[in-house]
Amino acid sequence: MNQKFEKLKILVTGATGYIGSELVTKLVASGSDVAIIRRSSSELTSLNGILDKIKIFECDGSTESIINIVKDSNPDVVVHLASLF
Repeated sequence: MNQKFEKLKILVTGATGYIGSELVTKLVASGSDVAIIRRSSSELTSLNGILDKIKIFECDGSTESIINIVKDSNPDVVVHLASLF
């Protein structure tokens, strides 16, 4: 991963899916400060090796919840990989 991602605060949605968990793992390894948004029903098993290195925000799906998470995490970058199916 490019050194440009070092020390960036990155907020990731969809981090519990395959692509999201792979990205989050690489971002953590590159030195990024990573936070994720998850639904309470989302499993975290794909992130087991790095749970102590990321911030986890739980979202109830409301617009207000998402706004508060973005304010609290204050990211430099947001990567939106979440889907609902």
